[in-house]
Amino acid sequence: MVLNISHPFEIAKIHKNTMELLLINHPLDCPVCDQGGMCELQDLAMNHSDLKSRYTQERE
Repeated sequence: MVLNISHPFEIAKIHKNTMELLLINHPLDCPVCDQGGMCELQDLAMNHSDLKSRYTQERE
């Protein structure tokens, strides 16, 4: 896939949307995860702590 992006705002928006989609189905048990703080996705999520999901449906 090739993206032609000319504005930093577009990059930030795409990054935010991608993070949101990655975190939708990610397990929420980070404190007891086998990765033990060595998770790249967890690091990225912490660096973008203002990330709020538009999806509010509870998991089953």
